[in-house]
Amino acid sequence: MWNPLRGLHFFPTNPQRAAAGRQPTRSTAAPSTSTRHVSDRELAKGVLPRGRPRICKPGDRLPNKPGIYGHIDPEPEEPYRFGLTFNFADRVPDHQDDPKLRKMPVRLQIARDDVTPEQLQAAERLKIKKHKTIGKGNTNAGGNGNIPKRFRKPKPMLGTWWRAS
Repeated sequence: MWNPLRGLHFFPTNPQRAAAGRQPTRSTAAPSTSTRHVSDRELAKGVLPRGRPRICKPGDRLPNKPGIYGHIDPEPEEPYRFGLTFNFADRVPDHQDDPKLRKMPVRLQIARDDVTPEQLQAAERLKIKKHKTIGKGNTNAGGNGNIPKRFRKPKPMLGTWWRAS
């Protein structure tokens, strides 16, 4: 009688030969995409334009756009502090109260109009880390500023009107 399975090997005789074609198994489970941590570099990618930032002197007209601003210390020509804003015209003049910042020119990098607060905060953290401004003008590592109302998540309404007395 003819056997169609003759010559087929279901169980390999040499275990190393069998493992060579298989993909290696992970010792730990793959991270879930829902809890995946996104790096600042990945999050800030494409938020700011490439190239040199625009330099504005005190008294120059500022745009009403989102982005990153940096005060430049004129003596060593190095960045002194960085900040993020959703409106340069509103935020940068707030620093005029500080006598040291009042004299410094400001570098502006205008972000895309559809930027999210998380992306802008990530870009700010990268700038602060790159230029090492913590301890000079920046007291924090960045990304902990106030988010405008239009981007805040609404808080759940907890009214007492619906409770039975």
